[in-house]
Amino acid sequence: MTKQELKKTIQKYSEIEHALKVGGAYAETTRTGRTKVAAIRTWMYRLPEILRRIAETEKNGEIVRIIEYGIRRGQKDRAVMRAIPVSESTFYRWKNKLTEKIYELLIEAGEVTDEEILAESIE
Repeated sequence: MTKQELKKTIQKYSEIEHALKVGGAYAETTRTGRTKVAAIRTWMYRLPEILRRIAETEKNGEIVRIIEYGIRRGQKDRAVMRAIPVSESTFYRWKNKLTEKIYELLIEAGEVTDEEILAESIE
């Protein structure tokens, strides 16, 4: 699993969440008006628990919960930003930090291989 795959999954989380709940192998997602079938990977089942753990332990837990709520509801970033009185740059910085933390926990859980980590570009 790459960081880019994680970011795409977070964007489409509201569409794949039902498949995760029922244990489905595939989820239908819509992108640019076209329906695609996406395979559910084992690491995706860890996302709800990871999001909950981060929200409970983060000092800005309320903000993490609002971002998580937006992800689960499939809300656009602008809609979520209206719920948090922060600038756009701050919102995206927090969202990127959340993604990084999720990725780190997936590495810790053994869901990311060394090859996948080494294939990531340094930003």
